[in-house]
Amino acid sequence: MADRLAGAKLKLDRANEHLDTLEAEIGRYLSGDFYMLVRDDKSDRTIFHLWIKEEPPPRLSIILGDCAHNLRSSLDHIAWQLILANGETPDKHTAFPILDRPPRAGLSVLKATRGMSKDALAVIERVQPYHAGERAPEHFLSFTRELSNTDKHRTLNLTAAILAGMNTTLFIGEQQHTAITPGGIFRHRAEVASFPIPSDVILRDDVKLESRGDKFVALKDAGPWGDEPILRLLEEAHRSIRFGLLPQFEALPEMH
Repeated sequence: MADRLAGAKLKLDRANEHLDTLEAEIGRYLSGDFYMLVRDDKSDRTIFHLWIKEEPPPRLSIILGDCAHNLRSSLDHIAWQLILANGETPDKHTAFPILDRPPRAGLSVLKATRGMSKDALAVIERVQPYHAGERAPEHFLSFTRELSNTDKHRTLNLTAAILAGMNTTLFIGEQQHTAITPGGIFRHRAEVASFPIPSDVILRDDVKLESRGDKFVALKDAGPWGDEPILRLLEEAHRSIRFGLLPQFEALPEMH
């Protein structure tokens, strides 16, 4: 018998190809001169802010959206095949439900799952985000749903440049000063360094500033996923669907 989930696997393979492309494009962007530190000349203290000179190109959002679409589509392919395998006919309502809250009357009454076997519905119920309670929006399925919907309906500008673990050093002649750096993640305009040095000293000709930090691209709207690298979030979603969720449906009796 042909592999009923071959279509879903092909969609996941395509999503993985987009991940490879996205990784290369992000690396190219981050290797460029995309940020600088700008002194706050309105402050009495010597303070520097992160200034993103060049935001991630829209192409990154396009690739990201294509990846999310293929992840979401793989789930709908699974739903379609579950109904066929049960001897029923899918229709325009057929889809893989992703729910942050349990339906009052159960999954079996949903139009999206009409025609699925009890065993298939049991697996779908078992993997739903609502089992995570208040953390349901952080679930990889909820992430896939929201990112796919955002790409389809809202905006193409999905990404932002982020820096973390900033290490900033100020050189004044032969003297070296290490910055007082707030912890955490830094976005555009964030204060990243301050020095216990009079602001007028900074105007000298022999002053040089050096900074290093971890650079990555995250979602512009961090949502419930926080300031995590978008590549890591997508890789985790892909891995969870391909190697965690899909095998559970392959094991169903009707799929053989």
